[in-house]
Amino acid sequence: QLVVGPLQRKAISKMSAFCKQKGVHVVCPIPQSNKILLNNPNLSKVHTSPYTQQKILAKELAKLHHTDHVILVNSLDVRDTRLVDSFRTAYNHELTNYPSASQTSIKEVRASVKSVGDIQAELSLVHNNILVVPSKDKVVIQDLLTKVALAGEDFQVQVYGLEDWLKFDFIDAQYKNKFQLGMPSVSFIDYTSPACIDFIT
Repeated sequence: QLVVGPLQRKAISKMSAFCKQKGVHVVCPIPQSNKILLNNPNLSKVHTSPYTQQKILAKELAKLHHTDHVILVNSLDVRDTRLVDSFRTAYNHELTNYPSASQTSIKEVRASVKSVGDIQAELSLVHNNILVVPSKDKVVIQDLLTKVALAGEDFQVQVYGLEDWLKFDFIDAQYKNKFQLGMPSVSFIDYTSPACIDFIT
């Protein structure tokens, strides 16, 4: 047996307590703090925290791009600190699984509202450049994308941001296509995944 819901946040704890007595698992389909999982082994969340998303993204990028030039952009915004730390720690740990990695640790570039710096100086002409930007700072993001675009066609650049970027009007389709913009998402379903196919059937 499985319970999906309820959709009201206040009712989650009551439903979880009831189902725990019955040995029934509950899936919370709405965004909730990780605190609801404490002492609730019968409760799961669909929406992972932004920090968990960064850890999963780091694992995936290490697998796909460990031979590329991966750059972590640190906005220096206190609101982004935990996101940056989560990605950095997870990525450097994952690199140990790949002896052929072109880096022993991730290259980090500091950027702020005042100055993104000379990002072109950090790009590689030899390897694909993978920019990871775990930030919601619109000024930093816009300045960064503009400077990377001006770097020219000699550089191969792909950018990974946050799901919140989908709400930013200044990131137009041209930028999204040019940089093959990617991001972690809690709502994306990969219908080609064997695990997904197995669940559906």
